[in-house]
Amino acid sequence: MELKRYDPVYDKSVESVLYSALQQIEYKQYAATLQTAGVTDILKMAITFDGKQVWVKMTE
Repeated sequence: MELKRYDPVYDKSVESVLYSALQQIEYKQYAATLQTAGVTDILKMAITFDGKQVWVKMTE
């Protein structure tokens, strides 16, 4: 899971922030420890927020 704040002044779109969060999950290999332990069903989740508004994107 990766959390990122969306700031309309600096960010192009919510989708770009969600994509960035998912890329970070892959690049930093967040799931490596789970995969080493034999876990095969791993849900990767990007959560972007702006105040009380929240967007979520998931991959497996």
